[in-house]
Amino acid sequence: MKADATLFHEPSAPVGAADGEDLPREFCDKAVIEDPKRSLAVLLKLDIAAFFKSQGKGHLTRMQDVFRAYVRAHR
Repeated sequence: MKADATLFHEPSAPVGAADGEDLPREFCDKAVIEDPKRSLAVLLKLDIAAFFKSQGKGHLTRMQDVFRAYVRAHR
């Protein structure tokens, strides 16, 4: 973000670039924060962690999906 707190975007710049052109006001008006996240440390038994990791890339997302299913089932 720029110092005046306006959003900007420059397609050729790497993610996190400090400078770029201003985004139109319509972009800001329609922008929403979807599914904010919080960092959390969880201790898992080795066999549980190994099971998810053995399925390859995306194991953290799959773990989150299991937690989400549990929450939905118990609301």
